[in-house]
Amino acid sequence: MNVVITSFFDSKNHKLGGVAVYQQNIVSYMRDLGINVIEYYYPRIYTSIYGKYFRLVSMPFCILHGCMLSKSKWFWHSLTHQVSFFEPFYMQLYYLKNSIVNAQDIISAFALSKMNVNIPWIVTFHSLWVEEMKKRYNLSDYEVSVFRRFEKLVFTQAHKVVAVSESRKQYLMEHYHLEEDRVVVIYPGIDTKRFTMVAENRKREIRRKYGIPVDRIVVSFISRFSYEKGISFLVEAIEQIKEGDFHFVFVGEGKEREKIDSLVRYRRDVSVLGAISNSLVHEVYALSDVFVLPSIDVGGGVEGLPISLLEAMASGNIVVATSVGGIREVVVNNYNGILIEPGSVDSILKAILRVKSNFEDLSYMRVNARRTVEQYYSIDFHVRSLLDLYSSVMKG
Repeated sequence: MNVVITSFFDSKNHKLGGVAVYQQNIVSYMRDLGINVIEYYYPRIYTSIYGKYFRLVSMPFCILHGCMLSKSKWFWHSLTHQVSFFEPFYMQLYYLKNSIVNAQDIISAFALSKMNVNIPWIVTFHSLWVEEMKKRYNLSDYEVSVFRRFEKLVFTQAHKVVAVSESRKQYLMEHYHLEEDRVVVIYPGIDTKRFTMVAENRKREIRRKYGIPVDRIVVSFISRFSYEKGISFLVEAIEQIKEGDFHFVFVGEGKEREKIDSLVRYRRDVSVLGAISNSLVHEVYALSDVFVLPSIDVGGGVEGLPISLLEAMASGNIVVATSVGGIREVVVNNYNGILIEPGSVDSILKAILRVKSNFEDLSYMRVNARRTVEQYYSIDFHVRSLLDLYSSVMKG
């Protein structure tokens, strides 16, 4: 079997990011099983180069005609370029036998929907792309409706659509009127050997490596620094906690970085490690006691099923997460984690302080979290489920 993985997200040049990490995981594991995997990603450097080039060639026209390139116009121009990038590659697949294509995003999948590649293909639905683009590029309601038609074309032409959670499947059926049997839920999986619980002496050793106090309860946030991830609410909660009991560690990058940096200016119990390599991120979970993910609902939900959540649970962190999207399908309140209300500073604050007051008593949550991932969210279980789907689709 030949498996072709295509994506707008370049896994080979990403330090941290859910979809990119997911792609790395499944490609590596499939190859370990002897599967021939062909990868084709939109190079991250193109995003920067094309953006500068497009603005450069557009500038003389805008100066002469007094125009300004709006964010939405930039979005449509860049989208056209990104889709066209995949088309020559797909043309080469026409005669590839015993193969299947698994597109990991709407852009690479849309290029597939325009062409007759003569091999079966599926698309994995990770995120609410149209909702994210609407906010980032100030798209009008009309532009959103056009983009939704693009998405529906992809979902109806794909042989199957993989949803990473039941909430994602329901979203697809509700907004794109897809038949239930067209959408298959396959939860993501992680490497439970790499993300594991460590002994106390190893935890202290890793904390010293990163300059983290060994005698504090360490609370980590490992995700994109964006509004959707609830950064503002977490920062506000931390401001209400007195220094001395905890140490807070932030890993990632994004537009909300300034809010976190403002904490560092006057608090000694906050460390910002920035975006770190995926090969090292397991150490951050290992040095942590608590993992907080206060995501909020944006346009129907932002979280499919966060990879970072599964990694934290496998590492034996006490998980504090909002009850949104696929999170509530994994975290059972007071069994393998603590569920809190989205957009509530008070809920975050109470959960963190609860851990401090009952740190030893809540150790059962660590064990249950680890057991949950081992049973249902391992990379082995996930990849074998994917391969079963591939075989089914290829047989028709």
